[in-house]
Amino acid sequence: MLPRLNLRESDDHQRERLARWLVQWELDQLLTSANAEPDSPATGTAKSDELPITDLSEERPAKTGQVRLLAPHLLPASCGPVYVCILREDSVHSFLLAPFGRFSEPCLPGELLFEHRPTGMCVLCLWNAIEASRQLLQQTWLVDEMSSREHGDATAVLKSLKTGEKLPDRLARQVGSRPWHPDDPRHDYAARERTVMEILVPTTEHSNHGRSTLYLPTAADNQSTLRAAEEHADYDTKPDRDVDDDNADAVDDSPS
Repeated sequence: MLPRLNLRESDDHQRERLARWLVQWELDQLLTSANAEPDSPATGTAKSDELPITDLSEERPAKTGQVRLLAPHLLPASCGPVYVCILREDSVHSFLLAPFGRFSEPCLPGELLFEHRPTGMCVLCLWNAIEASRQLLQQTWLVDEMSSREHGDATAVLKSLKTGEKLPDRLARQVGSRPWHPDDPRHDYAARERTVMEILVPTTEHSNHGRSTLYLPTAADNQSTLRAAEEHADYDTKPDRDVDDDNADAVDDSPS
């Protein structure tokens, strides 16, 4: 059960959004439990006889702003379809990607809602971005492209995550809020989603492509929050820090 949360928003906008997200999360947990089967580990390596994936050297090369569908063999079957957005091209062989979430509501400061996009491609999880290789993108399909405004909004939220810069009101209403309580299910959600993206990243010491976690609750966050909660008899008491003033704490720096 989610504890009563202290959110700063006076219009209850974030409370209502979080309530809708919780319904989706609980349904997802029930379905996951009901359909639980052992997943065979994803290898992250394409096989030429598995899927008719077009090589990027042909007519649709990867570029900034594209939305691409990951090939199913890259991830465990339980993940379902995963769409990613190319946020930028860092080099000829390196791209910064962020996945779209499976829910229709953003639940973290690094999740940006695009209201007119379909479920599965409407919440961009910028906190869970990874730096990926061109080889990985050769195992994807191009399905859509972001508008210049959408890409600009994503870039602004990404910058806010890195610098702590306050978002304009319009964008602030399109992102989620920070979890304060250690029992908040968003901690479990974030850990699960991070694990999915880490499958895509080579872990050998010779790899040039690595993680780019811009926001993720940690054990240290949980303990400090628990101590703060224990100091107040009523958890609805306002915390020491404001959500808007700490829109996103960077756990690790993103690739420059």
